[in-house]
Amino acid sequence: MDILLAVGLFLLTHQGLAADIVLTVNPIQVEAKRQEAIVLDCQGNTRSVLEYISNRVNWKHVANDGTTHKITTGFYLDDGADKTKYDIQHANSDNSDTNYSFKLKIFSVVDDDDGKYVCENEDKTNTVLSSKEVQFTVINPVEKVKLELLTITTGHRISSESQIMQNSVIYEVEEGDYEVTCTAEGSNPKPQMTLKFNNNVQQVETTLQKSFVGNRPSYKGIFRREISLSADKIDMQTIECSGGIPRKQFPDKYAGLRLKVFSVVPEVECENVSALVRYRQTKLTCRLHSMRAIDCSRINWNDGYNNFVIYPGNKTHDPNYGPVVVDCDSVTHENKSMTVTTSLTFDMIEDVHFDALFYVEYSYGNHEHRYPVKLNMKEVSSAVVVKPFGILLCTLLAFFVRRVSRGL
Repeated sequence: MDILLAVGLFLLTHQGLAADIVLTVNPIQVEAKRQEAIVLDCQGNTRSVLEYISNRVNWKHVANDGTTHKITTGFYLDDGADKTKYDIQHANSDNSDTNYSFKLKIFSVVDDDDGKYVCENEDKTNTVLSSKEVQFTVINPVEKVKLELLTITTGHRISSESQIMQNSVIYEVEEGDYEVTCTAEGSNPKPQMTLKFNNNVQQVETTLQKSFVGNRPSYKGIFRREISLSADKIDMQTIECSGGIPRKQFPDKYAGLRLKVFSVVPEVECENVSALVRYRQTKLTCRLHSMRAIDCSRINWNDGYNNFVIYPGNKTHDPNYGPVVVDCDSVTHENKSMTVTTSLTFDMIEDVHFDALFYVEYSYGNHEHRYPVKLNMKEVSSAVVVKPFGILLCTLLAFFVRRVSRGL
């Protein structure tokens, strides 16, 4: 009778306690690199192993696509589990006087191991009484960073997938507006990205794209930023993009460009010329110097008084003052810079030419630049002006003296 009572009390006690088993997992987030080993620990709040016979504690893996793989059933690996990949250890907890521990070991992590690991307590009817989850991340660093510089006006692109080094290529680019695009690919978790322009951090907003490598998420970060490049005192300008994950064991990856920015606006020197009315073949001359090739077809003169536009090699005929001709010659220097000399020649100078400004006009893309040139009235010395009058006065006086003398 005592034996039956004891058995009955045991079963009653067992069933009552089993339903009250509380599971805990610690930590609830785990991460590891590929080929590393990990241990996931799930503990019930009673140390009696008998409590877990009729109410099993099981481990299963829920992949990122929702597929479920059962790994353990109670104290043993499930029949469908890979015994070379997993091991299950169960014993009284090392860090608790009341808990019983079910430790799942994964020997060598692969991409497909990413996802959720669920520890469940189920009864004989396979009804889940309680469960806890561990989120497992297979860490992968940023695999590639790419920086691209797009010329907004022309669509021309240059790009880099490597860090700036002492021997990195120097790209010559024109000053103007550009779009910078940076991408960081292949990471898990999400990448953190930065942009530096001449070593100054720029504000960027990163958008994310998510794909999968096997079962592991693979993130691609991308941002775009418009910048203006100008030819200033900085001899070498730099743009650098970086991408990485916040884990010390994985250094960030970089991509950068070294730039020499030159002005598309040439330096212009014009010679103001002095002349007199009726001068023939009078020439106004300007020199344009630039670090880029200057096309003479982009240069013209505005004659200032009729508002005629004249291109090199062409001439306009003013019915009152004769032809006006434009010339253009270029010289390329050893440093690839170019000097262009352009001139405006008048067949005959008249008063109207002194009342107007003349312009050299240079166009590039959507930009047009004008440089004024003036034709000045040549100063004539007072001695030159008075001398003929003095001769006439002397002649008249001499004539008057002779007439007076004869009269006397």
